[in-house]
Amino acid sequence: MSDRLVTELEGVGLSDREAKIYLSSLKLGAATAQTIAARATVNRPTTYISIESLVKRGLMSSVVRGKKRYFVAEPPDKIFRMIQEQKRILEDREGRAARIMDDLKALAVGSGDRPEALTFEGQNGLERMGESLQKSTAKEICAFFPSFEGWNAAVFPEGKTVRAICADRGENSGLGVRKGSEMRAIPAGDYPFDGEIVICGSLVNITVRRPEPAGVQVSNEAMANTLRQMFRLAWKGADGGQE
Repeated sequence: MSDRLVTELEGVGLSDREAKIYLSSLKLGAATAQTIAARATVNRPTTYISIESLVKRGLMSSVVRGKKRYFVAEPPDKIFRMIQEQKRILEDREGRAARIMDDLKALAVGSGDRPEALTFEGQNGLERMGESLQKSTAKEICAFFPSFEGWNAAVFPEGKTVRAICADRGENSGLGVRKGSEMRAIPAGDYPFDGEIVICGSLVNITVRRPEPAGVQVSNEAMANTLRQMFRLAWKGADGGQE
């Protein structure tokens, strides 16, 4: 039996055993299930199941002679009819789905507003969170950093302006000027925090680096806007009430 033919028949939708039984039946002509099973090297119970499946597909039929039932493979061009029937069924299903799609969407009103949250672990995970900011079309990033060290180490996407609030822990002596960014400090003794918050468009990245790097990324417009307004309030307070 040709392995190539078995593989090709699998490609058009038959199982390995169905393909072997169909090919064996083609060679044998009308034959009993026992004879087909022996020729296809498939056990008899499985042969009966496969023959039943092939009959339903229109690729085999049966005839009774005396007290015995014989099975015969239908001509190979029936394979095209089988595929055409499958295509018709898929088109019918596609049409049914299209007709009810608006109704299904109506049932799911508000689902698009549900927050999507992902968790990340390790330094690689935090880097992946940062990379996701590249996909945002928002031009501004708002961020909270617990120290100038974290602010200096942060990597932001090109083409975006960055406003950041940092807790002043006496580390500002080495603070460099970052192009397209602005930073304001708040006293760490009055407002201590350990995590970083980065807001960009509808994305919010919340990360901690101790004891192990970890983060949560939330994608939700309402949540991002709420945190963005809180950032604006803190931004004004960090510079004597000036926006």
